[in-house]
Amino acid sequence: MIKYLLKKILTQSQIAFLRYTKMYALRTLKNSSDIYSDYKIISLGEKNRHTFFGYYDITPFNTTSDEILYLTLGGDLKTADIVVEDLMSGTKTVVANTRAWNWQQGCRLRWFPNSSDEIIFNDFRNGTYYSRIINIRNNKENTLDFPLYDINRTGILGASLDFSRLGVKRPGYGYTLTPYSEPIDLSSEAIYLIDIKQNTSEKIITYKQIAEKMKNRRGDYKNAYLNHLSFSSSGDKFLFFYLDASTPRHEAYMLVYEINEKKLHIIEPEMKVSHYVWEDDNHIIATSHNQKNICGYYRYSMDGRKEQILPNVLTRDGHPSLYKNGKILTDTYPDKASYQSLFLFDEKMRRVDTLARIFSSPKYTGEKRTDLHPRFNNNKTRISFDANISGFRNIYYFDI
Repeated sequence: MIKYLLKKILTQSQIAFLRYTKMYALRTLKNSSDIYSDYKIISLGEKNRHTFFGYYDITPFNTTSDEILYLTLGGDLKTADIVVEDLMSGTKTVVANTRAWNWQQGCRLRWFPNSSDEIIFNDFRNGTYYSRIINIRNNKENTLDFPLYDINRTGILGASLDFSRLGVKRPGYGYTLTPYSEPIDLSSEAIYLIDIKQNTSEKIITYKQIAEKMKNRRGDYKNAYLNHLSFSSSGDKFLFFYLDASTPRHEAYMLVYEINEKKLHIIEPEMKVSHYVWEDDNHIIATSHNQKNICGYYRYSMDGRKEQILPNVLTRDGHPSLYKNGKILTDTYPDKASYQSLFLFDEKMRRVDTLARIFSSPKYTGEKRTDLHPRFNNNKTRISFDANISGFRNIYYFDI
């Protein structure tokens, strides 16, 4: 009864604060460590400022792994500084700032493909979202008229969607700097391919085409939205999620579009897909939840096959990335003690090696939560992740 009354009286922020103070009191009594790991983990964040990179599907390291990109938020949480840090000297340089950022995916900041001089990220000006390409050595800048979700490995093609709609339907993933009103007709809402050199866009997949492919011809898309565009390693296809927000589960279906053949494939039409990584050009490893909301890791093939990976071992959602020799790097959400785990699993050896356990402050939940989002450098010798141990986000890295 007391718990029930407290929930009625207190706001969510007050409840979060109570959990936050209780957790720290218990940890102080137990003399618990913030991080448990055999590796030397280095923090790059600034004290009393949120510092993070964003999602796990982009590396913050340059091609030689001696520089790293990240965001540092201002006190008003409206503008994010883009910082390049030299990991050898510790020199930090603010090279730009952006207003188009969110808590989960940042501003889709990255090194421009095949370059250690240029970076690309989304920003906002004159009421519209767009992309900026900046050479951090000479400060020369080019712009694109479109915000980008992903870029293929050649740097020629980008993929985009309506970030305003995404920001409303899935807080923490899109942008909300402009008022959004539901269109009368959403059938032409689409994914766009961006020609980066020509600064042009092409509408390639509409809600109507997706619904027809999935045999849903109702024509009612008010609860639908798109997310998680990701090019394959060759760049001639990309996956994306088509989501339905009409239920608390936000049903998420995974599809793949072949660019040259102009073919749309339904990869997962039933289970709720959560996170993903291209294993090669014809296989995707993804975490998916069944109708009982039980999570597993699955390997999807372009020919329609699906197999579960280590079903008795991998039972918690995470953010997978490819390592070497068939191994996968992934993480967990906070456990009952508010610790997140970072680990490698070896499918062939049926082995899981924990790399670190990191305390996660319960101060922020929902879209402001801090997932580890582990990311490799290009040659898989260094790992970066975000964590919120003391109430402010920091970015960390270590050599493996």
